[in-house]
Amino acid sequence: MYDDEVRLVNLTQELVEYEVKSRIPTATMRCKCNKCVTDVMALALNSVNSHFITSERGEILSRVSLTNMKGSNDIMIAILQAIHKVGENPMHPLEEVES
Repeated sequence: MYDDEVRLVNLTQELVEYEVKSRIPTATMRCKCNKCVTDVMALALNSVNSHFITSERGEILSRVSLTNMKGSNDIMIAILQAIHKVGENPMHPLEEVES
């Protein structure tokens, strides 16, 4: 019988979200609003391969080390390129961002 807590997880997305959130505070971006941070994640994710697993809630990190995932160098390059691209060209006027 299958457990109701089993879910489909994109490990690449988990890694990208973690790495982007840890790098944004020190990134040289003109804007670091939620829209820009989400754009960075989307741009990075669209340029790398997905890696899906099924997992019980909370078990992901204990089963797979995200930092040892195949292609993690490509993921980091995609994140840095996305930070640069979005940082140079936010998808909204900078005047819309509240300080």
